[in-house]
Amino acid sequence: MVNLEDLKKEAAAILKDEKVKYIIGYQKNSNGLMPSPVFIKKPEDVERLIWNPACVHNLTRFLVDEKRRKAREKHPDERPVGIIVKGCDSRALVVLLQEKFINREDIYIIGVSCESAGVVDEKPPLCRSLSCRPLVRQVESPRMRSAACSWLPCYLRSRAANGTFVSPMKSHGVPCPPGSG
Repeated sequence: MVNLEDLKKEAAAILKDEKVKYIIGYQKNSNGLMPSPVFIKKPEDVERLIWNPACVHNLTRFLVDEKRRKAREKHPDERPVGIIVKGCDSRALVVLLQEKFINREDIYIIGVSCESAGVVDEKPPLCRSLSCRPLVRQVESPRMRSAACSWLPCYLRSRAANGTFVSPMKSHGVPCPPGSG
């Protein structure tokens, strides 16, 4: 479990020692519901940092913005950026590093775990969102049926042995005419 005081102490220490330009973390939102990203530049501002199960946003996306900002500046600050990273978001960070989009020297990672409290799933259950309602309705005209089958992205469209449309999420049984998709 993450001790918030330890997190704040670590953040204040690296800001005081000027090891990082700023720290990307979470702060309480003005509406009091979902936390929002915060960029902390001074050690006295670390009191704004929070960590709770509602911290669901992936903060690694801001590293992309930092790289673009650094490329535009004539004399960029070469210190790394501190970032609070959950275990699930560390995968995105690893991909950015593997693809050489960011350098390891440009980030200071503060890892937090979600083990006891977890993180709130902000998406509705799959049953309510996609799998219980058809993506394509049965269309009587063969010409319209062809259009209905062909507009779906290829990763949602495949052919069963009998020529009906099959989705990875749910089989809808919409027959597709030969040569349509």
